[in-house]
Amino acid sequence: MTLVLLISVLVAGDPAGADNWTSFRNGGKSRSHAENLPLQWSPNQGIAWQRELVGYGQSAPVVWKDTVFVTSVVGPMKEKCVVAALDARSGNVAWEKEFEACAVKASNFMASRAAPTPAVDEQGVYAFFEGGNLVALSHDGKVRWERSLTNDYGPFENGHGLGSSLAQTAGVLFVLVDHKGPSYLLAVDKATGETKWKADREPRYSWTSPIVVPWKGKEQVVVSSNGFVDGYDGATGGLLWTVEGVAGNTIPSPAAAQGRIFIGAAKSERGPTAAGVTSCCLQLPNGADESECKVLWRAKKASNSYASPVPAGDFVYSVNKVGVVYCLDTATGAERYAERIDGPCWATPIVVADRAYFFGKNGVTSVLKVGPEFSRVATNALWNAKEPPKPETYTEHRQAQPEGKRTDSADRLAEADKDGDGKLTKDELPESMQGFFSRLDANSDGVLDQEELAAMRERSSRDGRGGEGRGSMGSGGRGGMGGSWGDPTVYGVAAAGGAFFIRTGTRLYCVRQPAAVAAKPAE
Repeated sequence: MTLVLLISVLVAGDPAGADNWTSFRNGGKSRSHAENLPLQWSPNQGIAWQRELVGYGQSAPVVWKDTVFVTSVVGPMKEKCVVAALDARSGNVAWEKEFEACAVKASNFMASRAAPTPAVDEQGVYAFFEGGNLVALSHDGKVRWERSLTNDYGPFENGHGLGSSLAQTAGVLFVLVDHKGPSYLLAVDKATGETKWKADREPRYSWTSPIVVPWKGKEQVVVSSNGFVDGYDGATGGLLWTVEGVAGNTIPSPAAAQGRIFIGAAKSERGPTAAGVTSCCLQLPNGADESECKVLWRAKKASNSYASPVPAGDFVYSVNKVGVVYCLDTATGAERYAERIDGPCWATPIVVADRAYFFGKNGVTSVLKVGPEFSRVATNALWNAKEPPKPETYTEHRQAQPEGKRTDSADRLAEADKDGDGKLTKDELPESMQGFFSRLDANSDGVLDQEELAAMRERSSRDGRGGEGRGSMGSGGRGGMGGSWGDPTVYGVAAAGGAFFIRTGTRLYCVRQPAAVAAKPAE
C-alpha cells in the first residue's frame, strides 16, 4: 500500500466503510458507499423511526456501526451540553451524557445551538460546543477526557455563535475557532485531549469547518474562511500556502477531490462582498514549491449560501439560498445547468452512486441524477407541509424585552415608511434590514405593500416568537413550513448502514428502504 493511500485510509477513519459516517460531511467527501439507500419516501412510507431529542441542536448526526450520535444544548442560556447515542435500528436512546457549559449565552434563533458536528471513530465519540466544551467519550458513554477551550484560550466573540465542526485523522482532532478575538486552528491528541499544536490566525468571522486532505505524503488541513483559503501541515501546524481575495466564504466549507479544492461562497446583498461571489476551484501544489496553490477557475454565477459544494466525478454541485442547483464542470468551471429544486438546503447534499440527494431545509429532498443534464429522479417529503411536526417537549426560549419595546418586525418595518404611502421600498429600510428585502417582497415588484406586511405578521404569530431580529426578518418560509429560521428545519444528514439519518433542531429521522422499515416507529 502506498503512503498516500495509507494516509487516505487513516484520514477517512472509516474501516467499516458503508456502516459508518464519521464526521461532518463524512470527512468533507459528502459521499456514501452504502448499498440499498432509499430512493423514495414519504411521511407514510419509508420512515423507519423518528425520535424527539433532548434540547435543540443544529449539528449533523454521525454514525458508527449500529449507533447514531447527536449533540444538543439545553436551557434558556444553553447551560447544558448533551451528547446522545441512539440505536440505529430502533431509535431507542442508548445513553445521554450531560455537561455543564463552560460559557453561556442566550438560546435563540439568532445564534448557533450545538452547531458543531461531532466526530466518531473506533475509540469513541468527540464533541465540541459553542460554550467551549471539548469532550471525548467511549462508545458506552463514559467520559475519557474533557477540557474547556474558552478557559484555555479565551471566550468566543462571535455575534451568531460558533459553527465549526471537528475534523479528524486517526489520532488527531482539528478544531477551528475563527471569531472577533484571537483566532486559531488547534490540533488535539485524541487519546489524551492534550494540544499537539496551535496555529494562531488573524481575527475573522466565519462558521466554516476545516477538512483534512491527503496530498503528496502529507495530511493537509484546509481552511476556507472569510476572504482566505489556507493549507496547514497536519503534523506541525505550519502554514503551507494561502489563497487570498476570496469573497463570501463564511458559511460553506471546502471539499476536495483528486488534488482539487472546491471553495463554496455566497454573494452578499450588502457589505464588502456585494460586488461578487468567488466560488472557485484550487489546485494543490504539484511541484517542489509547497506554497504554490493555484486558482484553476472561478464560477461566474454559482454560489453556495449554506450547503458546501459537492464534487461527483466530472461535476461539482452547488445550491444557493433560493434552491437553485448549479452543476459545473470540475476541470473548467463551465456551467452545465442551473435549475431550481424544491427549496434551499442548509444540509450539504450527499452523493450515492449516480444520484445526488439535496435535503431541503423544508423537509423535501430532491434526488437528481449525476450528470451534465438536469434530471430529477425523485422528490421526497419528510413530513406533511400543511401540518409540520411540532416539538413534543421542547419549548422555544424568548428573550425578555424592555417594557414598551416593539418586538414585531413588521411593525418596525412599517415605522420606516418615511413618506407614509403605506408601501416600503428597499432604500427606505435601515441598511441592516435591506438584505432581507427580497425575501419579504413576495411578488418581486420592488415594494412591500400592506398585504406582504400582514403576511409577515401572520407568520411571526404562527411561529410564536414575536418576530425579533433575524428570526422574523427571514420568515419567508414556503409551503406552510413556518418561519425560515424556525423548526422544523433540516440541519444535517448522515448516510450509513442502508439508511439516511436526518436531523432537525429537535428531532432525528431514520429513512430506510420500505422492506427494512420497522413495523412500529419508536415512541
